[in-house]
Amino acid sequence: MKKITLIIILSLALTLLFSLGAHGASDPVNVTVNGKPVVFTQETGMPFLDKNGRTQVPLKVVLEALNVSVDWDGTKREAIVNGYNKVWVPIGKKYLLYGGASRESADQVTIDTEATIVGSKTYIPIASVLKYSQYSCSVSWNASTRTVIIQNQGMMPYRGEEDPNWISYVEWYEPDMLRAHAGIKYDLSQFKNDIVVEDGLDGKLVMYNIIGGSITLSYKDTTVVMDIPTVKIPSWDVENRKNAVVEKMYSGLTLKYETFGSDIYFKGEDLVKVGLIDKDNDENRVAN
Repeated sequence: MKKITLIIILSLALTLLFSLGAHGASDPVNVTVNGKPVVFTQETGMPFLDKNGRTQVPLKVVLEALNVSVDWDGTKREAIVNGYNKVWVPIGKKYLLYGGASRESADQVTIDTEATIVGSKTYIPIASVLKYSQYSCSVSWNASTRTVIIQNQGMMPYRGEEDPNWISYVEWYEPDMLRAHAGIKYDLSQFKNDIVVEDGLDGKLVMYNIIGGSITLSYKDTTVVMDIPTVKIPSWDVENRKNAVVEKMYSGLTLKYETFGSDIYFKGEDLVKVGLIDKDNDENRVAN
């Protein structure tokens, strides 16, 4: 009789243990971005805690809520997150690549879990990805409500030392920063940016930057194409003893081009005027 009683007790204990485990695993994980819940469906995929206790979220729907674009490399089986730093997220590997102009020049960092694919949906460890993309967000976990709280800290605008006027929004934006923080897509494929070296009048070699072509910027239903006539610029400003800077308006947008590094910037005030930045939209807000 004691043996039967013991078996029943053990059986009940195991049943309770497994039911608690199953309930814990099936409890939904929630995600909010700037206080707004991200809506998940069976079609988008559902976030979950992995075996390492890290939150895995469906890549597409969460990053879209942050206005961050994502590419997919099917050959290497990795997601490419276009934050302020570009981040390469390989599937099934406990590391990320980040910060380089290309994958080959990027730095590698070890993380304690890995991205995965479940039911044809790509899931990423969101905290690590946002950290190394340098997207200006804080990420926290509310255990009582099982909620990942992502708060956009606002723009991290470029303010160059050469820019004395700090306007109410942002003076200048870099293209990658526009895409990472304001959701603006850009196409530089038709923009020519070459460097040539020629003989100068005094027999010394002179370096020139040659720019021209077009740059396309788009946000939602607004698209602006900047047609830029070809111009040859001496790479060094002899009179002021510094790299040359060209600042000119095309198609209603002020473009600043610096010969050192071939850097391109856009004026924030103009982006607001043409509708590429909506200063009243919380999801697309610039820093004040």
